Amino acid sequence: MKKIMVWMALLAIVGGVFFWQTTSASIDELALPKAPFDQKVEDVTPDVLNKESEWTTNFTHDGAIFKDGDTYYVFSTDYMVGSPPTPGIQIRKSTDLVHWEFVGRVFDQVSEEAFAWAGGNTFWAPAITKIGERFHLYYSVSGVGSRTSYIGLATASTIEGPWEDEGAVVTSKDGDGGVANAIDPHVTQDASGKWWMTYGSYFGESF
Repeated sequence: MKKIMVWMALLAIVGGVFFWQTTSASIDELALPKAPFDQKVEDVTPDVLNKESEWTTNFTHDGAIFKDGDTYYVFSTDYMVGSPPTPGIQIRKSTDLVHWEFVGRVFDQVSEEAFAWAGGNTFWAPAITKIGERFHLYYSVSGVGSRTSYIGLATASTIEGPWEDEGAVVTSKDGDGGVANAIDPHVTQDASGKWWMTYGSYFGESF
């Protein structure tokens, strides 16, 4: 029995040394996976810059997806490469998650209330869900690097709209003593049926 215990102790020591040696290597010495492509893949095809009907997945950022019937819908941040974005929250749809059609935008511009509060003129990081018989779309308006931000709600009876702006849900402001930044909302329902929202980025999170 003593011999067995001695051998076990020796194995534990050797194993510990081996583990320390294999885990103490610097990141430069590790064998990391290679990039999937040898050459850079451009973010956008320049010739579709001003042809929204041909955008497919171009300019999709912070996408939120929802399946309505047999069709998937993605709502995304106002975003473009090579040109100022047109505000409104972009909408795309697909039946196979591969081929996407640009549908349009939820709004024509940021509301006067959101602009007056946050000073931003584009929408960020929408979240889409359905509560009862109406679709609920939560969106953010903010200035880059600022905690003065605004999460608003839009609702519609059909997922392609028309959408009605219901105003502010959560706001935050630089200097108000808060932590969380009122952007990047997401909503979920717990097992008891109660709805919750998480939000925040740059300056903490809340729910």
